[in-house]
Parts: sequence; structure tokens; C-alpha cells
Amino acid sequence: MAIEDLEQLIFRDEQIINADPAQVLCFQEQLMKNMLQLIAKQHPVYRTMIAAKQIEILDIKSFADLDEAFPVTTKEEFVATPMSYVLEADPANQKDYLNWDVTYTAGTSGVPAPVFQSAYDFKGVLFAHLRMAKLRGMDRTDTIFNLYPLAPYPHGGWIRPSQAAAVIGASAVVGMSGSTSSSFPVLRRFEEVVDLVAASNPSVVWGVPSYVLKVLRELEKNKVQIPRLRLINVSGEPCGPKLRAHLLQSAQHVSNLPVTVSDSLGATEMQFSLVECSGGFGFHNPVPEIARLSVIDHNGIELPDGIAGKLQVTHLNRRGTVLIKYLLGDIAIMDQSPCPGCGWTGGRIIKHLGREGKFVKVRGQMVNTQAIMDYLESLDYILDYKVSISQDVSTGLDQMSVDLATKTGNLSVDDRTTLLAQLSDLAGLRLKVDLVELNQIWEPEAGMKPKRFVDLRIAN
Repeated sequence: MAIEDLEQLIFRDEQIINADPAQVLCFQEQLMKNMLQLIAKQHPVYRTMIAAKQIEILDIKSFADLDEAFPVTTKEEFVATPMSYVLEADPANQKDYLNWDVTYTAGTSGVPAPVFQSAYDFKGVLFAHLRMAKLRGMDRTDTIFNLYPLAPYPHGGWIRPSQAAAVIGASAVVGMSGSTSSSFPVLRRFEEVVDLVAASNPSVVWGVPSYVLKVLRELEKNKVQIPRLRLINVSGEPCGPKLRAHLLQSAQHVSNLPVTVSDSLGATEMQFSLVECSGGFGFHNPVPEIARLSVIDHNGIELPDGIAGKLQVTHLNRRGTVLIKYLLGDIAIMDQSPCPGCGWTGGRIIKHLGREGKFVKVRGQMVNTQAIMDYLESLDYILDYKVSISQDVSTGLDQMSVDLATKTGNLSVDDRTTLLAQLSDLAGLRLKVDLVELNQIWEPEAGMKPKRFVDLRIAN
């Protein structure tokens, strides 16, 4: 396959509806071989690793071969030297390597790490959003309202929905909430965002689910209708059954149409999201021509369908930031067969089991903060929460607390007793629980994503 031949680099949509997974895999492996030849010459990190390990690139003909030859790439490795994961330009085809845009993923040190899209990659981003829209049932008749806040740094959540509207020919309105260090008065207050939603009467609202819910409830409280609303696209935080139910309940009060919620799993390192089809049968990879998603075991070997493992992505067709066997930090179960709802054969996450467990030491006890957050997510009466670790000024001892906002604004004695008992069991120590207002937990002005866990100790 000649890598310059675009007709051979992408499927026609109908080619991957109810396609044979083996044929899709074969196609991806051909793309992988082309990608490996580029990185062997032009990728600073992988080129060095290939030479040090004396890897014969031409001997890698399958993803099984790749698993044997290549180690995984962790987020810690990437964010330590993100510039060294960008392909060097090919002198014979420099226009494809020109930088088009950059978005940032949060680093472990708190310093965002850049992910570069070349001119070539940006067309791929648009193509991915064309596919995502198709899976979600969006078209040029839609008006999309982008509720993602403007972050202090370039972030895909705010940037990409407007580009998605452009590529499908739809209209787009941007809320422009958020927080930046700029002195320019370009942001809107929450009340102004709500007024703009009402005035634009969108058919699609798109944003972080807890903020979308906040907007819908404000419209409902003010008895304002957005009668065309039919679809809510969400990402940026988990949208479990209780949050989805709250979204649908509020949407029913402001729309004249049946409303559906389309959840997604995204990562800045991918530049697209795995989205639900209209049937809701898992999170679909919209572009198997650009990246392969799979799950692996602790030895880095790909697991068969139906088995839980670590989610990884391998870029197959990029020219900017390129990652091979990159761990996204999620535990998932995948299925590469055609979706029973829409027939898509690009690979689907049929069950997302959350982030890998994260342990912190509190009073000598190793606490799995993810297990605590998963439990809080499962409680129907909780609208939002934040887990904090701080240091008691008077005693110097660590203390763990949970701020909660509930559906009713109250917390019964029975619920509080049960909650404290369960949290203490999970943490191995007693936690403090406080009932607070919803806007005390997270506001878009405070940052791009809600912070569900914060460690406030001086030395953590």
C-alpha cells in the first residue's frame, strides 16, 4: 500500500458496516507497517529504542509481533518529553508535517503536555468528527451548542465541537464560559450562557454532563423551553445511570422532542472520542484507519474480546505526535466484532471499568481513591461530589473528607450512617462527610474538568 494514496488509507463508510473483523484487522496491520517505517526514520524516542533493541521493523507484520517487539508507552514517559514524540518532517513532503494546531493533556506534574496535529493530522481530526457525528445521528440540520468552558490552555473539549459542526455542515453556538488568565473580557457568566442557550434553541447540547445538567435545570427553573433539543453529547467525566437519568428528566421538561444522551470516552492523545451509536451499544472507535484501540494484560499482550485489560491506543496514520502501545489509564472490555445495533466494525468498548486504581497514603494506610469515587458514582441520590485529603492544623494529622451535593439538597440520617460506614470500609479509616451546594464543588470558571479528588497536603 502506497502511503500517499489516500484512497487506500480510509474505508468507505459502508465498507465497515457489518465488515469481517479479520479484514479490518488486516487493513490496520498494513497501516501499522507503514507507520512503523516512518517512526523508524523520523520519531526521536521510538527510533532510538528501535536501534537500542535492534528491532527489525520489517519483521513486524502483525499486532502480535508488535506486542512482542515494543514495550508499552506510559503517560509518565510521554509527558516527561512530549516534544520527542513528534515526527520529524520528511524533506520530500514537508507540507504534511506543518503544525496545524496543538491541544494539551494534563500532566502528572500539573503542567499540561502538548499533543501536536500536523496539517495532515488535522484533516484526520475532521474526518473522525464526521464519523462520530454519523454514529451519533447528527447532520447538517442540527444546531450544536458547545457548553465546554474555555480552558486556560488549548483543549479539545472547547475546540473540537465547533469543528465537528463545520465538517458536517451544521450550525454552532459556543457558550464561552470558563477561566483564563487573560485580561480580555471574552467570557460569559453562567446566566448569560443560559440565556444564549434559550435564544439559540439548539437541537444538540454538548459538554461536561454535570455542567449540562446545571444549565438544563436553570432553564427548567426559569420555565424556559428549548423545543428542538433532541440530543445531549457528553464527555469529560463519568456519566453513569443516575446522572444520565437526571439529564433526561430535566431535558423532558424543556424540549418538545424525545431526547437521547450520547456518552463518549475521549483522550487528548487520540484527538477523537469513542462514541455511542444511537442504540447505545458501547463506545465505538469511529476511525480504525487512524488508531487501533485494544486491551492488554500486564505483560503488554493483547487480550481477546470479552476479557478486561488495560486500554491502549496505537496510532496508525499520523504525522504529528505519534504514540505506539500507549496506555490511556483505563480498564475496559473490548469487542472487535460488528456492533449489534449499528453494524459498525471498528472496535468497541462494551464495558468501561473506570480508571486504574490510584493509591495514596493517608495516616499510613494505602487508600484506593478510585474505589471510593466509583462507590460515590453508584449512589442515586448524589448529584456531585469531591474527595479531599488535607492536614489538620491543630493535630498535624491527615484527614480525608467528602463534599456532597444531593438531589434533594438533604441527606437523611440513614443515608449518612450507611455512607460513612461504606466509605470507612473502603478507605480503612473514618472520613468526614459534608453536605454542600452544587456550585461549591465545581464551576467551569475553575477549570476545564471537574476535580473529583484533590490532595491538599503540603507534602503529598
